Amino acid sequence: GLERRGEDLYELGAHHGEQVAKLRHIKLIRQAAVHWQTYDAFARVSMSVGTNQLLLSLTYYVLGYAMGQLHAPEAAWSCVAILVCASLLVAQVDLTLSKWERLGFSVLLSFGHVAACWAAYEQTQMGFKRASIVEPLAWISHGIVVGLMTIVVKVRVQENGAVLPLAFQGVLFLDVFGWVWHRHAVPEALDAGHRDEVPATGASAPRLVAQQPSAGAVGRDASLHASQGSSSGFFPEPDTPMGLSVRHLQSYLAEDYFSRPGSPRERHSLDWDESSASGTGG
Repeated sequence: GLERRGEDLYELGAHHGEQVAKLRHIKLIRQAAVHWQTYDAFARVSMSVGTNQLLLSLTYYVLGYAMGQLHAPEAAWSCVAILVCASLLVAQVDLTLSKWERLGFSVLLSFGHVAACWAAYEQTQMGFKRASIVEPLAWISHGIVVGLMTIVVKVRVQENGAVLPLAFQGVLFLDVFGWVWHRHAVPEALDAGHRDEVPATGASAPRLVAQQPSAGAVGRDASLHASQGSSSGFFPEPDTPMGLSVRHLQSYLAEDYFSRPGSPRERHSLDWDESSASGTGG
């Protein structure tokens, strides 16, 4: 056939495990991802908080209509209970919380709705005087819930400069290589054979250690780099700035890709005949 084998191509090399994370195009992708990862993650946070506040507004609408106008406290309480369960379900789906964080969030969220129901019932049955005492409790509880959500989302700065709320499960879909999970996981959850304890701010933080490549892989990479005339032609320097713009990255990738042997620009400049195609075909 006209296709040839791709062992000599850098992107198709036999890289495994941690070696993939050290590839040049993977590092460039991580740099470019800073421009959209943070926006995507906090857009999910805004949607979750907005859904919670929408359910809260529906709760007060039901209390005002069913209990205030229709004088049906049983129907109002039933609707409020359904809306509370929906709010807890949204928080359960969106957030990754510990046992105590989940318990505190559930208690505060439920307490605000219970206080609102109590105040509405006191207003319709006993008058405004007793209801005015209970109403501030509901407002304080709602404010604490919103403040608690800004704390439990666990906003952290990543190695590539992206600021991500790690408590939201939607962020895990952006972490395709597991960098966020390995950096913030507990030491017991990591494989003892693939981590090294490094002191960080007075404490020990788990850090993955790259596996040593085999002799064949080293020889293949060395010969490939030698054919390029430079051993650093494929890998960015360690002090490469992480805040590159999208335009610079696009031009940088295009210039680097078309400067390699076997690129489309170079293949179009060669005279391919049937004998050479059959000789290089796999």
